[in-house]
Amino acid sequence: MDFGDLLAGRGINAYSLAMGGNGLYQYRDAYRKYVVERKLAHERVIVFISLQTDFYEALKYVKVVQTGGDYRDFLGVSTTIGPTWPG
Repeated sequence: MDFGDLLAGRGINAYSLAMGGNGLYQYRDAYRKYVVERKLAHERVIVFISLQTDFYEALKYVKVVQTGGDYRDFLGVSTTIGPTWPG
């Protein structure tokens, strides 16, 4: 259960953009893509920050971008489909 589920359980409309491994830049990007660009009406935005990991992830992301990488490099996501896909 995440914080969005907790709020929804109390009758408050909530949408969680939480994803493990994300940092501050991904929070911003997810908010832009899933809320701002879709023009979702909202009153508040709550962001939980883990001081231990989020700033580290943000610095790591900046280094990846500065060396010409993107989110796939940051996350280590393969851009090719292997012979075992989809199983």
